[in-house]
Amino acid sequence: MKQVVIVNAGGWGSLSAEKGDYDEFVGYLQRILDAAEEKVRERLEKAAEVHVVRSVKEALDILDGHGVLVFMTRGMLGEARRIKARYEKMVVVVLTGLIPSDEVIILSKGWDLAMNQLQRAILDIIPAS
Repeated sequence: MKQVVIVNAGGWGSLSAEKGDYDEFVGYLQRILDAAEEKVRERLEKAAEVHVVRSVKEALDILDGHGVLVFMTRGMLGEARRIKARYEKMVVVVLTGLIPSDEVIILSKGWDLAMNQLQRAILDIIPAS
């Protein structure tokens, strides 16, 4: 079973975890991940143990260098990069509504996405000309 920690901290622009701006989405993400199952030896088992924390220190204490770390805001991108550089085996994810225009964007073809979701994912990251 994977260890997943969602860090509900930080902010970007007028949004901040401290004001509760991400709480609804964090709860939704936690429910989705808690419900996920994977096939293990011909039977379905819980895929992840999910924790929600308010600080990077709490997250790192739980993960101990392994697992999946999820940040809820682009404001934590620098911290995410430092953690990934230090813990190479850790998967570090930053969720944002604002994709940095100077970044390479990598999307997996293996996702089980509806075509309209894939279309939106690609078209929404291309700046209007």
